[in-house]
Amino acid sequence: MIGQLHLIDCESGNDSSDRENTPRSNFNQTPKRKNRIDHNEDECSDDDDFLRRKKTSKKFKHNLSDSDESEDDGDEYQPDHVEESSEISESDDDSSSLESDHIDSEDSVSSKKVKFIKKFSHSKQSLKSKSKVDEDDFLDDDDDMELLKSKTEAETDRISNLKIQIQKLTTKNDEDEIQSVKIVDNQDLAFRSVKIDQEMNLRGKSDDEDFQNDSEYSILERKKNFQISANLKNVEKPSTAEQADKTQWPHLSYDFLQLEKIKDRQGNRMFLNYQNKEINPDYDPSTLFVPQNFLNEQTPAHRQWWEMKSLHFDTILFFKMGKFYEFFHMDAVVCTKELKILFMRGEIAHAGFPEKSYKQYADALIQKGYKVARVEQTETPEMMAERCKTIKKASKFDKVVKREICRISTIGTRYLSDIDSDTILSYNSYLMSIVCRTNQTDDNQSLEYGVCFVDVSVGKFFLSQFKDDRFNSKLRIVLSHFCPVEIILERSSKMKKLIQSICPMARLQEAKNFWSSSQSLKYVYEKDLWSNVPDKFRQSILDPKDVIQQTAREEYCFATVALGAVLSYLDDSLILDDITTMKQFEIYEPPEYDYKVSKLPNHMILDSMTMKNLEIFNSSSNISNNRSFTLFKLIDNCGTAFGKRQLHSWLCQPICFLRESLELRQEAVRELNENENFYSHLKQWQTLMKKLPDLDRLLTQIHSQSLLKSSKNHPDSRAIMFESDVYQKRKIKTFLDVLAGFEKILTIIRQLRECVNDNRSRLLKQLILYSDEGGSFPRIDDRLKFFQNSFNHEKVLREGNFIPDKGVDEEYDKAIEEIQSAERQLNEYLNQQQLKFKTRITYCHANKNRYMMEVPDSVASKLSRSEEKYELKSARKGFKRFHTDALIELVGVLEEAEQKRTMILGDIFRRLLAKFDSDFEQWQKAISLAAQIDALMSLAHTRQIFESNGSKSCLPEIVWDRTDPFIRIKELRNAFLVINNNQTSNDLELCGETLILTGPNMSGKTTLMRSVGLVTILAQIGAYVPASECTLTPVDRIFTRIGAYDLVLENQSSFMVELSEAMAIIKYATPFSLALIDELGSGTSTFDGTAIASAIITNLTEKNHCRIIFSTHYHSILDEVDGKSNIKLGYMSYMIENENDQDPTEENIIFLYRLQSGICNKSYGFNVSKLAGIPQHIIRRAYNYAEKFELELKIKSILNWFRERKNHDQCLNANADEKQRMGIELQNAIQKFNEIEQNNPI
Repeated sequence: MIGQLHLIDCESGNDSSDRENTPRSNFNQTPKRKNRIDHNEDECSDDDDFLRRKKTSKKFKHNLSDSDESEDDGDEYQPDHVEESSEISESDDDSSSLESDHIDSEDSVSSKKVKFIKKFSHSKQSLKSKSKVDEDDFLDDDDDMELLKSKTEAETDRISNLKIQIQKLTTKNDEDEIQSVKIVDNQDLAFRSVKIDQEMNLRGKSDDEDFQNDSEYSILERKKNFQISANLKNVEKPSTAEQADKTQWPHLSYDFLQLEKIKDRQGNRMFLNYQNKEINPDYDPSTLFVPQNFLNEQTPAHRQWWEMKSLHFDTILFFKMGKFYEFFHMDAVVCTKELKILFMRGEIAHAGFPEKSYKQYADALIQKGYKVARVEQTETPEMMAERCKTIKKASKFDKVVKREICRISTIGTRYLSDIDSDTILSYNSYLMSIVCRTNQTDDNQSLEYGVCFVDVSVGKFFLSQFKDDRFNSKLRIVLSHFCPVEIILERSSKMKKLIQSICPMARLQEAKNFWSSSQSLKYVYEKDLWSNVPDKFRQSILDPKDVIQQTAREEYCFATVALGAVLSYLDDSLILDDITTMKQFEIYEPPEYDYKVSKLPNHMILDSMTMKNLEIFNSSSNISNNRSFTLFKLIDNCGTAFGKRQLHSWLCQPICFLRESLELRQEAVRELNENENFYSHLKQWQTLMKKLPDLDRLLTQIHSQSLLKSSKNHPDSRAIMFESDVYQKRKIKTFLDVLAGFEKILTIIRQLRECVNDNRSRLLKQLILYSDEGGSFPRIDDRLKFFQNSFNHEKVLREGNFIPDKGVDEEYDKAIEEIQSAERQLNEYLNQQQLKFKTRITYCHANKNRYMMEVPDSVASKLSRSEEKYELKSARKGFKRFHTDALIELVGVLEEAEQKRTMILGDIFRRLLAKFDSDFEQWQKAISLAAQIDALMSLAHTRQIFESNGSKSCLPEIVWDRTDPFIRIKELRNAFLVINNNQTSNDLELCGETLILTGPNMSGKTTLMRSVGLVTILAQIGAYVPASECTLTPVDRIFTRIGAYDLVLENQSSFMVELSEAMAIIKYATPFSLALIDELGSGTSTFDGTAIASAIITNLTEKNHCRIIFSTHYHSILDEVDGKSNIKLGYMSYMIENENDQDPTEENIIFLYRLQSGICNKSYGFNVSKLAGIPQHIIRRAYNYAEKFELELKIKSILNWFRERKNHDQCLNANADEKQRMGIELQNAIQKFNEIEQNNPI
């Protein structure tokens, strides 16, 4: 690329070449105003002047803004002046930018030349600039870059020097750079070098990428850099975002924003008692009271901002000003800190960025938990002028373009669109509403929950109502399975703490009051939403006795309250119609605990503690990016986002009672591995899958864009978007991506069908065969081909104008036929005229006059003698041009047909999307089946994962008919550690028994327990497991009591948490359950812990009869359970080097990690102390303490033995040998205790 050089206006600092691609956040600004409000009023100009100036400039594309804006019509956000040692800035004062016309200069870069851009007007601040050069003196000079002579000789000399410098710079200009040059106040020349992204340059400025660069200005002659800084006249501007909170911004001094005086719109103060910080329960933090007299003092645009802020006080306003989104006051302070952008010049806090950067900045705030509102201009100045004409006496507040909130977005309400972010992750992002009611009975207190949750990115609603225990067990399962990112709650401190404890990462939105059930259903009726609800769903929740459909069944009265909260929230976010018209509503039934033992549940129950302890989806490790640290990441090899969501769903609910479903899944996974035709293509299919976009969510986007109601009534339909061409191309690209995605799915299906003859899997046949062949896959080939052939893809994507091919749209085809018919009539009329006058006559067009008949002068004289009236319109040498009444009538017919075509073209793409969306169920079914295929391929890949280092794996055998539950595993390895080839394998068998595990600390007890839990889950989702053999009866629920931690927000100590988890096992465990209990009782004293652990394990063994692995360091428990038939004793083996009973620091423990039958009577905790680096003298002292404690217990035990027999007159009957033995043991214990006390006194 040839080097390019552009001179920036010395007053404004505008660079026409790259201003549009340079984010405003890279610059600070310098204020020059003394009286902001007066200055704005002085600069006001009427709309006529704006229109006149707009016509004057052909080099600028005007951004639409307020009619009372400042007269500065240069490039966007031009600074008034660059002072010495101040930052080189590129934006106006905050107040003037609120009232300024933003004009986007067109990119016109020419090789090896300098363009001097003339400003058409300038503000008062520019007139007060220290620079002596008038901006109007700059003119274009393409030949020798000669500057106009200045008014003074000094200025002429200075400009001549600048010319020489520019020529030098041009010769040095690198071919890969654009050099921006600027004249500064100290008469030096500043320039900026910007590296060009070649790929971006080829793609053009319509792409989303900005020129984001940290440009450094250099002084050519003085060889020094400008120090970036900012100076305010009345306010010290923070130089970093972190200093923003410490800056005394004007809004911090506003009386109505003081904490002791702040009120909501209803007049409720935040604090009932400010001194005690007592919160007013009636206060609404989402609104703000703004005094009317304060609003009257604001400029029109400032008033608009404050009025919107008063309605959305908890929301960051992206306030559209011309081609930029602006932040003001408290919003600006937050955004400069969170987005790392810089403040603009001016007294008030003010920042902004270009329109095309909206999605990246909005997404950044949303990800951090903020609620953002996109405010758009919904009028042009011309429309505003027409509106003002209808007002009898228009005030200055009427003479401002209208602005409306077009979208409110949070982490739970965002979805793919042409404007919003496209960085939504693959997992579901649920918005959930929870209603809790307490039912008090004579015996106890029970809870009942109503829950509604929706993933707006796919438009699917779930409704549920259930009774829960005091531990909120079912609620915890719902929250752990669906992991909501945002939760709407009634205002309750207790409920808030509970949710924060269970879902600490979710964004909480508290509502002052929820509607009642009848109010919620009335809202649904008034919004005409029942038409979007399937009949089956509606009949399930409504009372059949109520014909007006405003009463819910008793079992759904709380659920409909939650439904009303979600629908209201979506309505406030302006996406209600987009989501509800997807017509996807389902009833969700949480797993039921109190089922009969004779009947297993359909799916295994995984509660929140089990999912946490077994690290199903979230890892306790800090290495969150390592795929081996959660089970889902370990087995997830899905290529598509919808496949990942399918696998996530299977992992949340492993199959239990649905025998056929699990067998079909295992059969398909085995076939994909063992069938050579399938296995040889498996990698190729997975590669194709990875190229698929998130079709599930793109269908939602297409559905939203296809809605006629939204296209007419939604504020976005009135928004003035300056990047509309870019957004249109995004819409087209999205549609093309969807078509290409379905074509790839069909390619995979066709390749799978080629292997169908050798396919022994019934499930795979069901997924890949068409519905008319006995399968389930829909016939979408013809429909897809129709849309693929409906237009020229490359041309439409390149130009952004959608022109359908013939046969795609009937109305458009009819309009084209009418145009062609009108053109034929015009040609026939022309032929008639030529025959009439026997000369060649042609049509010509000039300005607004179309189809003028151009005839030679020799024939023109004959026209006056014709009966038909010929009206002379124009002439050229030798020819005259005429219209006739008949011709005018024919042209009118043509223009009417062309206008009809234009109207149809304006809506043609939406109509095509609507036609595509009419087959939504077919597209959705194809995606669902493709997701299952993708997930099955991922399960098949588990074999390669578990055999990666020569280890063994197998597809488990599920035994359905046995009534005595068991689990038998050979060569078991931990799924997370399978990549370690040195991992020791273990054999395990439990037949309705309890295995009590002992062994040294760190010997692998907990790892073994987790391994069994993970294998059970993998077995019941149909995956391979890391073992050579695995046979088991189905497990209905896995209980885990692992680790010690407290729940501060729920006021539960670690021991309370232990006992609550143990209570759940005692209450809900069945013979088909698997319980993994690790060191129960460790949260209290040794005696209490031992007693409680012993009692609980005895109860579980004798009454629940479930499969249990119980690890403990309480060795006294072993004496009580030893010999019982339903209890097995085992320990994790080890070796001791340099065994030394006197000094444990000399010993080394070697862990063998192999399960052995028997008992380990010592925990070897001092070895762990040694490994942890505890000083040896501390370990030795601790060892002495331990010996003394053990001897004390032994002495007390023997003394109690003698005392008991003496009290019960059994001493005489006691065996003399036994008495002697006990006496010797007592004497030895006392002697050893005294020796330790003398050598190492405590």
